[in-house]
Amino acid sequence: MEGLGFRRVDGGYAIRYVVRPSKAVELAKRMLGDLVIKALIEDLAQLPDAEKLRRLNELMNMRVKPRDGSMVEVAGVRMNVHVNNNGTVELRAWLRDYGDAVRILELLRKAGYDAGLRPDGGDFEIYVGMYEIEKDKELTAKVCEVLKRMHEETVSKGKEKRARAIIRAMARLNCQDPRPGPAGPK
Repeated sequence: MEGLGFRRVDGGYAIRYVVRPSKAVELAKRMLGDLVIKALIEDLAQLPDAEKLRRLNELMNMRVKPRDGSMVEVAGVRMNVHVNNNGTVELRAWLRDYGDAVRILELLRKAGYDAGLRPDGGDFEIYVGMYEIEKDKELTAKVCEVLKRMHEETVSKGKEKRARAIIRAMARLNCQDPRPGPAGPK
């Protein structure tokens, strides 16, 4: 299982395998990639008590959102691009260990970013605000690329309110507007 990219987590007494949804879809696609196995599963899924086999078929047909699609790298740290409803952008990274969070915070500050640290549930969130993003033209360009992808995905899902928030963020960062004309920022 580790060869498929699954993580091994030591829980103290026993080792457990954590399966992320994208890994489960990948595993189902590999299993059902063999036509004989796929035909067998599809035939058995017709039985009245074969709910798990039907779910396996559904899992194989799922579309998985690529991981790290809304992330940018800042001073060697992978951070998630977060857009608030009012159109502001923040870069965020989450860590469970306070010592690791402080180390990353110091790394970002040494690179010239005024990053902050705040508790988030049981984790710690490191963030870089919109003004810091605007100061760095190279970082702004990376964030704009992510925002364009986010906007395309949001529009394809029909989430109009979210799409407007992303457009406002793009306008504030002076990104090229993906929807020219009257459909621009409101």
